[in-house]
Amino acid sequence: MKVQNDGDATLIFRDGLVGLPDLKRWILVDMDPPLPMKWLQSLDRVAFRVPVADPGYFHDEYGFEVQASVLERLAVEDPQDLVVMVIATVGEGGRSVSGNLSAPLLVNSKNRNGLQMVLV
Repeated sequence: MKVQNDGDATLIFRDGLVGLPDLKRWILVDMDPPLPMKWLQSLDRVAFRVPVADPGYFHDEYGFEVQASVLERLAVEDPQDLVVMVIATVGEGGRSVSGNLSAPLLVNSKNRNGLQMVLV
């Protein structure tokens, strides 16, 4: 499987994701047919991808506090630049979809650095 990437679209998760510490470089890829989710495609293990979605797809009033240290780590200057996604799980045949609201992905849309934050 070959993945097209111009380099500017790469998301960097320096610590990887929970359970996937060696996968640090990712891109977002549209699903076909178009759905309210995207693929988070690994560039380090090209055959691996996970569906991600806006957390609002699963819970209208989803929210949590982001500590200043996390914003600093991602070099977020404007909170509007912070993008939040959750990893989704699609049930057999696509009949059910759930989102991991307890471990959201945070990405600075300006520098494309991200991390997975495990909520307590």
